[in-house]
Amino acid sequence: MLSSLVQQTTRERIKVIIDCVGANGIPTTESVVGHFSNNEGLNVEMCAWPDESQFKFRGIVRNRQIQKASTEWFMFGDCDMVYDPDYFDDLMTNLDSHHSRHRGLLSSGRMSNVKEDCTRMVNSEVFSEAVTIKSAFAKANSLNLHKRSNVGAGFSQIFSVKHGAHAGKYVDKCRDWDWAVNGANPRSDIQFRKRMHADGAPRISLPERFTTGAIHLNHNRDPETRTHLVEQR
Repeated sequence: MLSSLVQQTTRERIKVIIDCVGANGIPTTESVVGHFSNNEGLNVEMCAWPDESQFKFRGIVRNRQIQKASTEWFMFGDCDMVYDPDYFDDLMTNLDSHHSRHRGLLSSGRMSNVKEDCTRMVNSEVFSEAVTIKSAFAKANSLNLHKRSNVGAGFSQIFSVKHGAHAGKYVDKCRDWDWAVNGANPRSDIQFRKRMHADGAPRISLPERFTTGAIHLNHNRDPETRTHLVEQR
């Protein structure tokens, strides 16, 4: 994802907030953030949690992320997404021109790779040190793709920081599953959508261009196995 962000046509208005458990992964999240911040000039901030006791609940993590909002627009995304080079330039033009005072959510669908194809591609790009993946979107786009709609997922939740009815929080009471028991199932995404609709305005689906320009690097999921999968992408 970060590679596709540094490859955007314009990125001056892009700020990335990454929450994680500290000192985790190979390479560690700290080294990845340091690489893209220091070597690539991406505006990226890392917020480390001491352990998984709260981090495993997406709603709690996203509550803290909303409190850090300092931009005009806020987008909750997933780290297994890549975007075409003009994606955010076109997105911010669309938002500024048509939805500047919208109080609800905006979202898009996405394209998704075939799992087996994606796994082979990802495994060919595994490094022990943080690096920038060249042509990140083009590589994902070269694989077979399937279009997926967005009915409740958290990979594309966009809202105006000033005008959106978020009230500075993702959820009041988090209803996400404890991933140590049943695997992750972030029900807080649907909680947030319903509240933004009720307190703000109906969700708006963005044009098809923002579906075809966003690709999900497909993988196995916790609900499929009923256990928490630890797989660094």
